[in-house]
Amino acid sequence: MSLHIDIDNVVAVASENAEQRQAAFDAVKQIAEEAGDKVQTSDDRIFFHCEWEPPFKALKKLSKEMPDVVFTLWADAFKEHHWICKVQYVAGKGDEQTLSRIDDEFPGVFQEIFGCDEGTWEKDNKAPFLPWFPDAR
Repeated sequence: MSLHIDIDNVVAVASENAEQRQAAFDAVKQIAEEAGDKVQTSDDRIFFHCEWEPPFKALKKLSKEMPDVVFTLWADAFKEHHWICKVQYVAGKGDEQTLSRIDDEFPGVFQEIFGCDEGTWEKDNKAPFLPWFPDAR
């Protein structure tokens, strides 16, 4: 039996060059469709769900190919597996930050993903990424 982890992800794409940004956005959307399901898009972000790990290697490779584009990935597996993640890739470089409650960066990244602090989340049990994708559920 294989391990099943529900992970919601958002990737933001940023570049001063509109043409490069659009090409990167289209490439990330393709990665999201290959890695998972429930793909939704906004102006500069792509939401998707996957059942294993976020597409770290694919995004890192893409960032090497498009060095003028910044790719930021947020991943949430907190509800059942107690971790969240944020990584920013620029020119093929980026360090994955898989965070749990004991990490100093946890509260800030948690706020980015859930739009509230952990105490509020525990009371309201909010879904991740609602400020960016209110229909993601």
